[in-house]
Amino acid sequence: MTAATRVVLLTGAADALGTAIADAALSAGASVAAIAPRGWMVDRLRERLGVDRALAGLVAPGDAQAAAGFVKGAQDALGPITDVICASVLLRPAAAGAEPGGDLEELLDANLRANSAVVRAALPSLRRRARGRLALPAWTDELADVSVNCRASIAAIEAFAAGLEVELKGASVALDRVPANAPAAAWI
Repeated sequence: MTAATRVVLLTGAADALGTAIADAALSAGASVAAIAPRGWMVDRLRERLGVDRALAGLVAPGDAQAAAGFVKGAQDALGPITDVICASVLLRPAAAGAEPGGDLEELLDANLRANSAVVRAALPSLRRRARGRLALPAWTDELADVSVNCRASIAAIEAFAAGLEVELKGASVALDRVPANAPAAAWI
């Protein structure tokens, strides 16, 4: 598949990693459908991407209906999605001697819900076309010093990825696990 025929659906596009991935994909000639979880982030993404091969939209974490609508709109505007890159990643360091803060919902939104809703929305199209690629974050030892709640959210996305591996066994859709701290080029 040439870069010109690639259409990348990207979560976490408003963060530093996501913008670097979007830039790398666009530089390689791919089209990008970038998702942000808040309206003001979408406006900023549209200004930043500003090319005819890019689309930015709002999908709140876990909003399956919005994810399905965005996937449909992205395919109508840019063509069939070939890659789903789940770069919505939020890490919180462990604070020595402190109890975990009340940030579990925020961490689950970023690390699981934002990614899983989009994967579920895009997967039927990838399966129908019998090709495509999913890239989900993987966690390395370098990311070991995180809070208890962050570990819980990491465990959730790891379990989701493990379930996808079973579900996709023998399918023509590839599942890549990319270290969450890898540079943008590793995600593309």
